Amino acid sequence: MMLFPVLGLFNIYLMRYALVADHWKYHAIIGIIALFAGVGVWAWPRKSMGWNRTGAVLGAGVAIGLGILTWNQCHIYKDRETLFRDTISKCHQCWLAHFNLGQELYEQGRLAEAIEQYLQTLRITPDDGAHYNLGIVLDKQGRTEEAIDHYLQALQITPDYAEAHNNLGVALDKQGRTTEAIDHYLQ
Repeated sequence: MMLFPVLGLFNIYLMRYALVADHWKYHAIIGIIALFAGVGVWAWPRKSMGWNRTGAVLGAGVAIGLGILTWNQCHIYKDRETLFRDTISKCHQCWLAHFNLGQELYEQGRLAEAIEQYLQTLRITPDDGAHYNLGIVLDKQGRTEEAIDHYLQALQITPDYAEAHNNLGVALDKQGRTTEAIDHYLQ
């Protein structure tokens, strides 16, 4: 019952980004934990001393096992790049992870890798943000004509994208196309 809202039967905003999300299972596990805890509390005083020791050893074993699993999972959250790469390794079609990895690589100055991630995003879904960011990276590399193409594609998807109009104006102005640049600045 706890998972009912996130089973995909309803179109909620988060489903836009991931139809597969393992973190939803934590909602449902509350009932299972409560059940086992209740049975443990009920059974604990009713058993002989031997059962109490067995229960304590079993409980410690479960705690240690869960601790080891948690320790093994923690490396994924070391930094943003590691998290996005892990997400991509588990779900190759996760356009948002490719997009975010592209942003992370751009911030690190790894422009060629950022371009590849934005292109991968666009292979999965037409996204105005990916075209816009790709335009920024290409323009930074001096590939102004390609940047203009991507700004235009971003504007085809979202015609009132102010930042894309502005950057397109800057790129057009670099090429001496001042009249066209002014039109986009006005937009």
